[in-house]
Amino acid sequence: MRTRLSPVLICPSCECSRPIGQMSIDKRFTPMDEQHDSLAARTHGEAPSNSTWRIRCDTCDPQRGGYYWFPLDQCDTPAKALDCIMRLNATHPSPIVVQSFIDLMEYLFGSGAPSDE
Repeated sequence: MRTRLSPVLICPSCECSRPIGQMSIDKRFTPMDEQHDSLAARTHGEAPSNSTWRIRCDTCDPQRGGYYWFPLDQCDTPAKALDCIMRLNATHPSPIVVQSFIDLMEYLFGSGAPSDE
C-alpha cells in the first residue's frame, strides 16, 4: 500500500506533468444522471456509467470540478483519502458515488491487504 501519492503526476487529459497541488478529482455526473444510470443498470443489466471520476490538472478543469470535487492534494495520503470519503458520505450521495470514490482511492493507494511478496 502506498503511503503517499507522488508529488508530481501526469494529467490523464493533457498528458502534462503537474504538481499534485494543481490536480483535482471530480465526478462528472449530477445526481439526476446517477438516478438515470442506476435505473438503466437495473433494467438493462448494464454496469452503471456513473462510477467514473476524473483526475485532471487545473488547466484541463478550469471551472474546478463537477458535481463532486476534491483538490487531489486533499486526498494524497490514505488518512486524507478517508477524510474525503467521510466528507463525501456526509453529503448523502448515492451508494454508487461513495463506492466508486472508494474504488478510486483503492486504485491510487492499493488495497491495503498484505502482499505475498
